[in-house]
Amino acid sequence: MRPRAREQMIQDAFDGGLDEARAAELRMAIRESPESLELYCNQAILESELRHHTAALNRPVLPEEPRRIWTWLASAAAMVLAAVGFWYWMVYLPVHSVARVAVAAGSVVRYPDGTLFKEEKLRSDRMVVIEEGTMKVSLASGAEGEIEGPASVRLLAADRMELRSGRTHCQVPDKAARLRVTTDRFEVTEGGRDFWVDLRRDKYPQIDVTRGEVRLTSLIGERQQVLLHAGDSATLTETGRWGEVHGSPEKGM
Repeated sequence: MRPRAREQMIQDAFDGGLDEARAAELRMAIRESPESLELYCNQAILESELRHHTAALNRPVLPEEPRRIWTWLASAAAMVLAAVGFWYWMVYLPVHSVARVAVAAGSVVRYPDGTLFKEEKLRSDRMVVIEEGTMKVSLASGAEGEIEGPASVRLLAADRMELRSGRTHCQVPDKAARLRVTTDRFEVTEGGRDFWVDLRRDKYPQIDVTRGEVRLTSLIGERQQVLLHAGDSATLTETGRWGEVHGSPEKGM
């Protein structure tokens, strides 16, 4: 990433102007580059000072008003805590997230290098390949995905997983739970209660919603969004548009 683009992305993070894709890019830059992490912390301190001076300019000056050093320190501490919180939730937690897994009897699951997967937990950024059978993934957010092989899956965060192939039954049993599903062509940005993601190679990607609502965003072509309700199905065409949506007509097609 160019220095100018990195500085602008960090500034946008504090201004609230980052979309999901750019936020993911910034998390990766902070995680892999000490220089990016230092720039982010410096920006947090600068934002604290700017906020303090702006408040001072807008405050009426009173005769013999004592200097409010403690106010400035509290503001600076708040910004530092915000920076640490951002690092924890956006950098540390995604890297250290863990999901429980249950491999069905007779199934074969391996790492990409061919090593047999025998663990009961899947750590973030570790891709596994389900050669045959099924594997159930229970995310820390409370959501679950039962993946039918042949398929491949990677845990990205406590509420997010990446699917490369196969067919997956996704369930979000608790209203407080969250689930996001990323593929190379689309993303489930808001996972409903019960839905299927079909990435088998002999057909177009398809999503079927059994219960709740699912919001989809295409990552290719026109990058179209669509909201599906229970009973709806959608397939993603090569142009990046969602086709064959069944159900009520007001789906934002």
